[in-house]
Amino acid sequence: MIISAAIMCCLASADHIQQVPEGVRYKRASAGANSAALAKLKAVFVSNPKKQAFGPLVGKGLIIGPGLWGAMKGKVGSKFQNSPPATFAVPTAKGLVEMAGRVAKTPEQQSIAWAYMQSMTPKKPKPTIRKASAAELKYYWAICAWDIREPLFVLELGEERLLINLIAEGNDLRGFYVDRLPPIHRPQRATDHSEGRKAWYRVHP
Repeated sequence: MIISAAIMCCLASADHIQQVPEGVRYKRASAGANSAALAKLKAVFVSNPKKQAFGPLVGKGLIIGPGLWGAMKGKVGSKFQNSPPATFAVPTAKGLVEMAGRVAKTPEQQSIAWAYMQSMTPKKPKPTIRKASAAELKYYWAICAWDIREPLFVLELGEERLLINLIAEGNDLRGFYVDRLPPIHRPQRATDHSEGRKAWYRVHP
């Protein structure tokens, strides 16, 4: 794959100014890996979203976070009856609240999840794909059960924000975790970044 110098330069600049909160274990990917991931996401959400197949993003499994699952389960939840449920403890103004997510195992389920996210894309303004902010990293770290690894991007869809984490599978990048982030105006309670937080996420058999 040919990576443009402009994209590489932009990503390098984003890495330089991105703030990672103290206590958050965050592993950066190479500029090449981030560029490849960005190209995949642009193809699905920016370039020509109505005609893009989701095959390049489908992997071994896609974790659907509580924000996104809460939005989509009423419309496509019947397609996920055989998928493992997951429970997250989500920081809110009222403290930690347990919320349900899902693990899309089959290619069909993963494609449904990507299609739902694509359906959220407004005609105007065009979606923006960027690195996660410090507040967004802090939120992700509070609910996940793993160290955060790039490629990790936030897709801005008007007033909506989707967090998208890809993972290396062999020589390619596939979807690993997706979520709908809370509204920017919602107050967030300070969260504990200790090891204890990891007990709050679990996948049910």
